[in-house]
Amino acid sequence: MAPVSPFPFLSGEDGENQTVIQIKDLGPQHVGRWVDYHDDSGKIEVGKIKSWNDQVVFVVYRCNNEWHRFKEFTAAATNPADLTFR
Repeated sequence: MAPVSPFPFLSGEDGENQTVIQIKDLGPQHVGRWVDYHDDSGKIEVGKIKSWNDQVVFVVYRCNNEWHRFKEFTAAATNPADLTFR
């Protein structure tokens, strides 16, 4: 039997380590968390959560490999339905 996640905002419906992001459950501890963006073609892009509002998650995808400074880079407004936690 698979373990149950203690985090209600995480979902692993297919048994994989894919977790769905729900904005209403995000908190300060999620800033800097790694995410995967899944586009319609199946391409996956990796980024870090910078912030969010009630509609989108702002994710930094490129920062010249200076991830320790990700908060200083521009973030892309991303639909949370296209994101999963790493």
